[in-house]
Amino acid sequence: MSRYVETTHYGNMNAPKKCVILDQHSSRGEEFLERYPEIMDSIAVKAECFDEFVNLERDAGAKELAMQIGKIVAEESDGDIGVTIVKSHLPRAVLDTNRVTSKAVRNVIDYSNLQEFENDFKEIHVGVISEIRRELSCLLYGSGVFVDVHTMAPYTPGVIPQSKTEVLSEKPDNLAHYVRAYVNARRTGRRRFMDLMTALPGMPPLADAVLTAKIKKKLDKSHLKYRENDPYPTGPYIMSTEYMSHFPGITIETPKDYLTETASEKGFDLINPQICPDKVDRIARPIAEAVKRCLIIR
Repeated sequence: MSRYVETTHYGNMNAPKKCVILDQHSSRGEEFLERYPEIMDSIAVKAECFDEFVNLERDAGAKELAMQIGKIVAEESDGDIGVTIVKSHLPRAVLDTNRVTSKAVRNVIDYSNLQEFENDFKEIHVGVISEIRRELSCLLYGSGVFVDVHTMAPYTPGVIPQSKTEVLSEKPDNLAHYVRAYVNARRTGRRRFMDLMTALPGMPPLADAVLTAKIKKKLDKSHLKYRENDPYPTGPYIMSTEYMSHFPGITIETPKDYLTETASEKGFDLINPQICPDKVDRIARPIAEAVKRCLIIR
């Protein structure tokens, strides 16, 4: 098993019905960064800016949300559903678990003299996604679904013409600009709501239809605003696309300020958000109830 993958189990793991919850981006990846100090040695910006970039890119609150969904599903299923939470400990800022391996290494350092490290990173990435695929494979036997849990900045920053979601592509010499664009997006950006990522742009849905419908119904009942494939549809280089193509499930993005002590309009700290357990539960509960209802009828 990869040293960068952690699994947690809730409920009856011998139950015929399974739920796998993916947490691909919540980790800062401390072990990985400590193992490769050359990243910091080669970075073209101050260490403080890189640290902010790492915090910005991680899905703060996703770990707590995944855990709470798993606990609720297990506790309220009367032993009929076994839950596995799969957490990646790679730092998304450097090596993105949710991209295909050829696109996973982020452009934050100059690899011209560090080719061996880039190759190492890709080998590590292959090992991590192999573990995720193995955990998801249990869904092919019996009844089961997965939920891929992510969090995102609450506002879309000023955009480049080629993209409606990103201010610019990260480069070793522009990370400070990248960070500031997201931190300051509340002044000029578009508000984001929960995003049910179900399809590639202009294509039929890949996400499980029954699970999607149950989640929409529960979110509506809880008065939680959401969109479908806005701001993010899934994409051809995203591992979630592969997972939804082969296994029944869905990918969900939640604005980080939905889960924090301070609302975005009242001094929300995007770099170091403080997660609020009550707000996590408010988001987790309708998702967990939808998972349970979906599996009851299968």
